[in-house]
Amino acid sequence: MRNPPYRNAAPWLGKWAPNLLVHRRLAVLCSHFNHLHSAVEGVRELAGGMNLRRKFLLSLALVIAALTCGTLLTVQQSVKAHAQQQVEVDVRNSILTFQVMVQQQRMVLSRKAELLATLAELRNGDNTAIQDASQDPWQSEDCDLFAMVDAQGRITALQTRILGMSAGVAKQAIGSLLRNADGQNWWVSGRQIYQIEVRPYYEDPPINHILLGEVVVGREIDSGRARDLGRVLSSEVLFRYGVDTVVSSFTPLDETEISEQLKSGAVPNRVQLGEKDLFTKSVELTPGAHPSLGLTVLKSDEEELASLARLNRMLLSLGLFAVLGGGAIVYVISDTFTRPLGTLVEGVHALEQGDFTYPLAAIGKDEVARVTRAFEGMRNTLERNEAQRQQYVTELKQLHLGTLTALARAIDAKSHWTAGHSERVTSWAVKIASAMGLSEHELEIIHRGGLLHDVGKIGIPRAILNKRGKLTDEEVRQVREHVPVGARILEPIPGFAECMPIILQHHEWVDGSGYPEGLAGGEISLHARIFAVADCYDALISDRPYRSGMSPERVKEIIRAGVGKQFDPAAVETFLSLLEHESREEAAEDISTSLVGVA
Repeated sequence: MRNPPYRNAAPWLGKWAPNLLVHRRLAVLCSHFNHLHSAVEGVRELAGGMNLRRKFLLSLALVIAALTCGTLLTVQQSVKAHAQQQVEVDVRNSILTFQVMVQQQRMVLSRKAELLATLAELRNGDNTAIQDASQDPWQSEDCDLFAMVDAQGRITALQTRILGMSAGVAKQAIGSLLRNADGQNWWVSGRQIYQIEVRPYYEDPPINHILLGEVVVGREIDSGRARDLGRVLSSEVLFRYGVDTVVSSFTPLDETEISEQLKSGAVPNRVQLGEKDLFTKSVELTPGAHPSLGLTVLKSDEEELASLARLNRMLLSLGLFAVLGGGAIVYVISDTFTRPLGTLVEGVHALEQGDFTYPLAAIGKDEVARVTRAFEGMRNTLERNEAQRQQYVTELKQLHLGTLTALARAIDAKSHWTAGHSERVTSWAVKIASAMGLSEHELEIIHRGGLLHDVGKIGIPRAILNKRGKLTDEEVRQVREHVPVGARILEPIPGFAECMPIILQHHEWVDGSGYPEGLAGGEISLHARIFAVADCYDALISDRPYRSGMSPERVKEIIRAGVGKQFDPAAVETFLSLLEHESREEAAEDISTSLVGVA
C-alpha cells in the first residue's frame, strides 16, 4: 500500500499554527484524511481481483450507500428545519383562525345584542325582556350573560350562568364592566372570560332619542370551550390576564408548569413541557388595557419529529434494498417510477396552463404514487379554491358596482332633473365601446368611470342645478368646477386611477375648445371621447329646468353637426348606428305586438 499523502501533514501544518487549539484541530482533520485514504486503498485492492460485473455492482452499492447516507443527513436537516418552520406557520395560522372565529362570534353577539336592545325598546325598558331572551333558545344559544342597566347605570335585570357567583356580586361586576369597558369586547372576572357586546336602547325610537339604558350580551370562554378551541386549532391554547393564566386547554398540572414559565412577562418563542418543545405565539385581545387579556397558542413538534423518524427509517430501508437488489433490479424497477413521474410532470405543466382535468394514474403505494395522490388532492383543492375565488370575485364586483350605482343615484338625486342620468349615460357609453371592439377590461373602466363622472356635482348648490333661467358667469364657473372637484374626490382611491380620464375629460372637445384643460384630438382619452357622445345625447333628450327635452331626431342632427368639433367621428358613427338598430328593433316589436292584438 502506498504511503498516505497526509501522514506527515500534521507536524508540517503545526509550524503555521501557533495557537495550540488550532494545531489540535488540524491534527484531527489530517487523521481523518489518513483514514479515508486507507479505506480508498483497501477498496482498490479488493476490486483488483474482481470481474467487471462485480466491480460494477460494488461501485453501484458504494454509490447508493454514499448517496443514501448523504441524502439521509441532508433530508434530515432539511425536513427538521421545515418541520419547525411548519409548526411556526401552523401556530401563526391558528392565531389567524382564532381571530376569524372571534370576529364571527362578535357578529353573532352583536346581532343578538341588537335584537335584545330592540326588544327592550319595544317593552320600554321592562326587565322581562332579559328573562324572555335568556329563556328563548334562539336568543340564548351560546350566550351565557344577559344584563340590562338603566340610564343611571343601575343593573335592572341580569341573567348569568357564572357558577359560584351570587347575583349581588354579578351585578357589581357588570357595573364595573360598563364603567370601564372603553370599547373593549372582552371582560375578565376572576376565572371567567367573557366576549361581550353592549348596545344602548332608547325610548320610542326613532321619534324620540332618549337613552333608557344599555343591554349586555356575553359568551363565556371556560376550560371546556378552551379545549374545543384547541381541537379546532389543532393546538393548545392559554388565556392570560396580565401575567396570570385564567383559562387554558391544558390539564391543571400542565397549566401550572406552563404558567410558571410565562410569568416572566414577555412570552418566549418556545417553552418546555416535560420532554416536549412547544412553539408559542401570542396575540393581545384587549390592546391598550392594563392589565391586558391575551391568547397564547402552543403547538408541539412531536408529530413532525415522528414523521422525520419515519422518513429516516424509510430512506434507510430503501437504501439497503437498492444495495442488495443490484443493477438489474434497478433497471427493471426504474420504469415503475420514471413513467409516473413523467405523467406527474405533465400534470404539473397542465396545471400551470389552468387544466385541472389532466388524467393522473397513482398506481401502487410507493413515494411517487403518494406524491401523485397528494398532487391530485392538491389540484382538486386548488380547483375548488379557484371556483370559490371566482365566486367571491363575482360577488365583490357586484357589490362594487352596486355601491357605485347607489352613489351615482345619490348624486343624480340632488336635482330631480338629472335623476337616472349617470346610469343611462353609462349604459350608452358601454354599448358604444362594445360596438367599437374595446376589451372587457376597458368596458369595466367605462362602466365604473361613467357612474361617477358627475361626482363633483356634489359640491354644486342645488339652486344652480335647478335654475330655470340663464346661468351667470360665476354660476357657469361653479358648474364647470365639478370636473376637478370630482377628480380630487376620487384621487385618493387607487382603484379609480384608470377611470380618471373620464372624470377629467368628458367635457373636452376634439377641436380643443372644451374644458377644463382645452385638450384636442388624440390628447383626449378614447374612453372620454366615447362618453362625451353618450353624455350629450342623454342631456339633450332629457328635460332640464331651462328647456324641455329634444326629440331624438333633433338630437341626432346636433350630434352630427358636432363631428370634428365637439365629438369624435368614430364614436358618433358607432352611436348613430346603434340608435338606428334600436329604432328598427322597436319598430319590428311594435308591428309584432299589433299583429298579436289583431289575431
